[in-house]
Amino acid sequence: MTMTKREPAGTAGRNTGLRLLGHLFSTLACAGMLASCGGGGGGGTTDTLPRVQPASASQIVDTEYGKIVSGYLEAYSAEGVSTTTVKEFVKSSGWKIVGYVEAARMFQIDTGETNFASLAAARDKAIASGHFGTDVYYVTLVGENTNQSIDALKDTATYWNYDAASIKSAWALLSGSPLSLVPVQVAVADQGFTTTTAADDLVLNNVFSGQSEAACKDGCSNHGYHVAGIIGASANEKGIVGIPNVLTRNVINGAGGGDSSSLGDGISSLVMEGPRVLNMSIGNSETPNGKSEVVSDDTNRKILSYAESSAKNFATLLKNLIASNANQGRQTDILIVQASGNAGASSYNGAPIPSERNGFATSANPMDAWTRQNIHEKAIIVGAYDKNKKVATYTQLPVGEQGKANFILAPGDAIYSTTRSGLRQMSGTSMATPHVSGVAALVWTVNPGLSANQVRNIILNNSDEISHQGAKYRALNAEKAVRAALETLEAHRHDHDTDTHANGRHPGCLPG
Repeated sequence: MTMTKREPAGTAGRNTGLRLLGHLFSTLACAGMLASCGGGGGGGTTDTLPRVQPASASQIVDTEYGKIVSGYLEAYSAEGVSTTTVKEFVKSSGWKIVGYVEAARMFQIDTGETNFASLAAARDKAIASGHFGTDVYYVTLVGENTNQSIDALKDTATYWNYDAASIKSAWALLSGSPLSLVPVQVAVADQGFTTTTAADDLVLNNVFSGQSEAACKDGCSNHGYHVAGIIGASANEKGIVGIPNVLTRNVINGAGGGDSSSLGDGISSLVMEGPRVLNMSIGNSETPNGKSEVVSDDTNRKILSYAESSAKNFATLLKNLIASNANQGRQTDILIVQASGNAGASSYNGAPIPSERNGFATSANPMDAWTRQNIHEKAIIVGAYDKNKKVATYTQLPVGEQGKANFILAPGDAIYSTTRSGLRQMSGTSMATPHVSGVAALVWTVNPGLSANQVRNIILNNSDEISHQGAKYRALNAEKAVRAALETLEAHRHDHDTDTHANGRHPGCLPG
């Protein structure tokens, strides 16, 4: 593509079974409304740097690399490199800093280069400067994993997912329990959240949105509300898991698209608030939903490069955020629950598109020791199954052993949850993912002392099994997971009692 140089610049039904799922958490209190995190939060030394702004449609170009934001780079400063140094380098290069996320040390830079070869040269120059290491990326496109919206609630016998994933049985284990259950915070990185809630029993802590109710009136997606409702709607019989005060953030625009810089800004705001679970159902734009394509080797390499770059970018973002949280005494042990993607019915050269290609594939396919320990081993990738316990045709399945190691299926087809206009049915791996996030939260409420890796393993290792095309895949079982969490308390109590006897002390109770 040849371009010229420019200057930088309600209530539709009831199900009595739902009461069981909401009442326990309706008695629990969570943190109050959270403050906005301008510029991704942090200190007051960067007030001259602007907040990241989402790209407009006119800025998107299709290059030999893939769809990117024209002329933009996303650069993470190396540890110890000051913002002053970066600002001087950018200015001397004739570029402009158009966005900054302090906690992630991420700079959104407009080079003014609209020719891809020139932009690639600018990227090489930034890397050669030594100010960013190799962490300089093109600003790529992201979007919600496409789902199929169906229609309003027609009857009360459609909440098949509760029994299928043994969610009601899990709540039965906890109802009347003497345990002092401690709620944990679940963050939903999605889109479409506004200043009003979708339902009176769905309380959202909406960290800096930048998206008003007025901006969402015409065609704004209900995707985020639907996802959050599966996790969080409680005592009014609309929800599933019933976690109060779900932490939410618009990371892509109301129509379901966005760019990697805005995504990084949004995730930064969420991670800085210290959630235990980060729910994501976002993929990259280079995955063709519902299409089968024959592509050349060069095109296939381009698609792989695009996905790998998204993964490296995501890994760098999380690495810097975790380091920032550690320095500030905030939560660093976060479980990532990510949708596998909805391009399962698509293929390149006859091969199905695997979950490892769905954008932030670091979660499914670690690139180095750090990403293995801090992302892959603290992540669950979620596919969808239907009411017949068959793998949904759109689910992207893993192909490698590393991808299979943290993959699980959950109910995702024809799921009812909250929207702006009452209960609606939607399908997709996006709907399956919050089931797992909610169960992770339940496990942590039972034993807050568990690590993210332990919660991950409890869910994966205490699951059902679904066979599909000669392979076997894990399927979510909330009761088994909660029972396993209760057993960790018993094991801890046994160790505690043994220790106190050995030291001549009377065995005491575990702290509530």
